[in-house]
Amino acid sequence: MTTNATPDNLLPIPPDQDMPHRKIIREWLKPLSDRSTLRAFVLLLVDTALFMGLVAGTVWVDSVWLKLLCGSAAGFVIGRLFIIGHDACHQSLTPHRELNKWIGRYAFLYSLTPPT
Repeated sequence: MTTNATPDNLLPIPPDQDMPHRKIIREWLKPLSDRSTLRAFVLLLVDTALFMGLVAGTVWVDSVWLKLLCGSAAGFVIGRLFIIGHDACHQSLTPHRELNKWIGRYAFLYSLTPPT
């Protein structure tokens, strides 16, 4: 008998096996939907720092190709910030209603999107 480091419920479903019931799949996804204030602040801080760094690179770098690369990457980070703001406005980012409102407003600033 061999011991596997991965539990059976985390292994991929073989192609010949039926899909599990939706309630089982929901249980698998439950840890991903937990609202966490720490995770919200870390995401917001990392994405804001990344965006500011990319904008600085767009302005200060001499190479046109690097400017284009930094500008394009900054556009993707704006998309990430929009997703954070969207989740916050739907009250699914942190357990605190007022904090979600302020995080949503801040994250939407970069995409110039109104939170309402």
